[in-house]
Amino acid sequence: MESTINVALSRQMAVKDQMSVIANNIANMSSGGYKAERLIFKRFMAHTLGGEAINFVGKVNLHRDTRNGPITRTSNQLDIALKGDGFLAVQTPKGTNYSRNGHLGLNSNGELITSAGHQVLDRGQKPIVIGNSVQNVTIAKDGTITADGAEVGQINVVKFENVQALKRNGNSLFRSNETPVTDEKTIVVQGHVEGSNVQPVLEMTQFMSAARFYQTVSKVIEREDERMRRAIETLGHMPQ
Repeated sequence: MESTINVALSRQMAVKDQMSVIANNIANMSSGGYKAERLIFKRFMAHTLGGEAINFVGKVNLHRDTRNGPITRTSNQLDIALKGDGFLAVQTPKGTNYSRNGHLGLNSNGELITSAGHQVLDRGQKPIVIGNSVQNVTIAKDGTITADGAEVGQINVVKFENVQALKRNGNSLFRSNETPVTDEKTIVVQGHVEGSNVQPVLEMTQFMSAARFYQTVSKVIEREDERMRRAIETLGHMPQ
């Protein structure tokens, strides 16, 4: 009976983690460039002291859906969307991070920044200075920026060999221990932004399914706990 409870608890913990990931996806349905995530589970075997084999459920890793989200037109000439697998390199107080959120603007120094205020870096890993007095900005498909007819820099679009190893760092940012390389294939689309690739109906359906399963497992644990309690009481009242 104890084995039943342990197995049920392992499944309940796995479902709880799954619900947290789904809830995070739902919370980021409107986050630019956000990629939906899924937990991957695996069964592993353990043995009791009596030699009984038990199958537990464990979390293996987090899988990120790297498919592009929907691209929509905006009225901001500084906005960009990335068609492909690339990321923007941006400067944060904790070092270089990476993002696909292309809702951009200018700071007081005329530098190109993200909506969170981080400087967008060029291919030389330097901030891109456009200037606050510029009227006409053109961003080419390769990320080259021209301001009032003068070229001011080229956005550093990079890619990773193992995109699944990227770690979330808040504000649509990722960090990585891997050194990225320049991505020549990703196309920069000016005046557009990429939305989240989260599918709301799918996420809500999966969340409700996981919640129901969680409740079912909770009832199994409660029943097994009650059986164990009654068994102990019965043994305690047996004649010596």
